[in-house]
Amino acid sequence: FGGEEFVLLLPHTEMAESTPILEHLCMSVRGRMDWLPHERVRATASFGVTSTHGRRTVSAVELLHEADMAMYQAKQAGRDQVSFFPGADATGAGVRRSLKKAEPQTLRA
Repeated sequence: FGGEEFVLLLPHTEMAESTPILEHLCMSVRGRMDWLPHERVRATASFGVTSTHGRRTVSAVELLHEADMAMYQAKQAGRDQVSFFPGADATGAGVRRSLKKAEPQTLRA
């Protein structure tokens, strides 16, 4: 199966605040095995992140392109992780954070 792509907007959310949210989503997807009835299927999620913070003007097309590039970076690095577009942390340093591979666990919303 191929991967599906979705856009998730987190308005008024700093990069540091988005990381635990996205890590939780990765763990939630990884922890579920009941995606299909009568069959156990393991799935993972890779997130590409960019930000408007500290930028005067940026188009939606630019943001989607940056997030897409970061998502493919996450996939190339082994999937099931969060990757930030370089410079998206508003310091210009660029941040990339990989999740630790862990056994699925029960998460409560």
